Amino acid sequence: MTAQNGRQRTSVAALGTTAFGLCGLSIAVPLFVVLGPAATFFAAHGAGRREILIFTAAVLVVPAAVTLGALLVVRSVAPRAVDAVTSVLVGLLTALIIVPSVDRFVALSAIWFALAVAAIALVVSHIHHRRSEVRTLVRASATIPLMLATWFLFFAAVSSLVLPQPAVARPQARTNANVLFVIFDELPLAALTDSTGMINTARFPAFANLARRSTWYPRATTVAPWTHLAVPAMLSGTVPRTDATPTRRDFPKNLFTMLASTHELDVQETVTLLCTEDCNHQAGRGVSLYEDAGIVYLHTVLPDGVASDLLPPISNQWGDFRESESAVKRVQKEGTHSDQVAKFDALLDSVRRRRDGRQAVSFGHVLLPHLPFQYLPNGDVYDEAVRPPGLTDDWITWSDNRSLTEVARQRFLLQLKYVDRLIGQLISTLEATGSYDRTLLVVTSDHGLSFSPGASRRASPLTAENAADILSVPLFIKFPNQKAGVIDQQHAQTIDVLPTIADALDVGLPGEWRFDGRSLMSAHSDASHPADYVDPNPGVHPPAELNLSLAATPYHELFGDWRNTSDIYAWGPHWRLVRRNVTPSETSKSSVSAALLRHEVFANNRRRGFTPALVQLRFDRAPTADWFAVAMNGTIAGLGRTYEESGKHAGVAVVDPTLLRSGSNSVEGYLINASGGLSNFAIEPAS
Repeated sequence: MTAQNGRQRTSVAALGTTAFGLCGLSIAVPLFVVLGPAATFFAAHGAGRREILIFTAAVLVVPAAVTLGALLVVRSVAPRAVDAVTSVLVGLLTALIIVPSVDRFVALSAIWFALAVAAIALVVSHIHHRRSEVRTLVRASATIPLMLATWFLFFAAVSSLVLPQPAVARPQARTNANVLFVIFDELPLAALTDSTGMINTARFPAFANLARRSTWYPRATTVAPWTHLAVPAMLSGTVPRTDATPTRRDFPKNLFTMLASTHELDVQETVTLLCTEDCNHQAGRGVSLYEDAGIVYLHTVLPDGVASDLLPPISNQWGDFRESESAVKRVQKEGTHSDQVAKFDALLDSVRRRRDGRQAVSFGHVLLPHLPFQYLPNGDVYDEAVRPPGLTDDWITWSDNRSLTEVARQRFLLQLKYVDRLIGQLISTLEATGSYDRTLLVVTSDHGLSFSPGASRRASPLTAENAADILSVPLFIKFPNQKAGVIDQQHAQTIDVLPTIADALDVGLPGEWRFDGRSLMSAHSDASHPADYVDPNPGVHPPAELNLSLAATPYHELFGDWRNTSDIYAWGPHWRLVRRNVTPSETSKSSVSAALLRHEVFANNRRRGFTPALVQLRFDRAPTADWFAVAMNGTIAGLGRTYEESGKHAGVAVVDPTLLRSGSNSVEGYLINASGGLSNFAIEPAS
């Protein structure tokens, strides 16, 4: 009996070692290799030392434990089959190690990928079942995941979140004032201006109100085009290294450590993790770290074509890869806000809590008006948050089709008007709580956004034509007790914000605190302050001068300063058509017809928080015009562009939701000829 138990224990140990080694090599190791250099991924999920240690243990142990459990079930039910089943699992897991590596070099189709997996699994299973030395080698491989885990935790970039944080001297602020600091994302200054270069009062009344009551720096520029560099630069007042991680370890002297001794910290970080143990509130991190890691893993092992069809993209943000889809579903089913809006609401809640005179820092980095473009100016969602037409699969590069980039620019402006609404809520909240006067308010963006056809939306490389789109950002600072607005024409950089806050609050900075930026309160000469800029792409440098007027021209040409109550919906050369009632006598008949995607949402417009304002058409043949109009219930509600993509003819438009009615809506389409004439085309539900 004793010998038999010993053999059982040895057999179970062998199964466990095999499961641990193969699961570690096929699952844990790819995750460690991909995510080890990506500390920003974990920062974006709010994962500190504890969460990363648990994550490491989970990816090492859980798949192996599940596999071992399955093998033990087989062992108890069919003891003679356990060796064969083990060999099959070894073959499959080995194939998942080998084939994805081959796929990265030869780009296998889905069929060839499956055949390669099957072939390798069959060969390895056979060899493993017949050769004891191979079984021994497989068990010995269990040490490799442990070595990779050690590298992941202590030597890769993730170690900046695991190893002890550096101690820094804590300054003391001598001025009794709150700080409210809001960073928006992908917001170019040019989009906010009118044809005179001022903030467009009619289109963005809240931003204009903010400019009238604060110090506006119209020549402000960012120092980096990527969030994981731009936000830490702003919060630390330093120019980051391109290999820096957006963590407190790499940026120990930052806004939060500077004011932790004198202020309570309510912090809503999104991509960074610069505030750790000092924070009272760290909310709104979105979906599970493990779900996102699973999506990253599947992108790593599946062929590109299969992954892009089945999975959300992972190149357009650092986390919450399903956030947009889940957010839209929550709005449609429950009427609740998306994660980014919830983050802004949490920021406002932190302001409302400050009624007892305590000093506080309320900080929020909100990914708006950042892609995806899904919000109407009133905050309703109107799109399923899919990749907008004209943006390539990487979510970075625009197509060469100018028509599609113009539609994307329109949708961006609609979302920016919603951001303006949020700014209005921000100011109203400060006033309602009686804290407006004694608050130092900063509103800015990490960087801008380009809509240049065929180019990166982050404009890399920078040119004289697109640099202002990316580098020029809004920067408004309302100092404590500031009553009147000021336009300060000095060249400000985002790394100047923290030194300015220190100056305004009279912070006694220890000698070890040094900034690359300078206080905007005391420095007004650009001569000795050249522009700083850092981009992870080598050889990318901004031009000597930025042409903000050039960046603003497309906005002015397409949308004007203000046209009618439909504003951004009335755009392009035929904007006067919007809000016209259409009669049959003034139209001709077109030979083309179109299928309307999501026809059912127009036929039953009843969902709270969701407005079916996006019209997507599939034409049966090439339309004879570049522009078309969409009428809702007999009144033209929006204008769109026709385009060709992958050999198919389509059109996209956004309609003024005030012309929709609850319940059923009739949708009519009209091609617009060069002189503005209308040609009616049939619209049918898409099959």
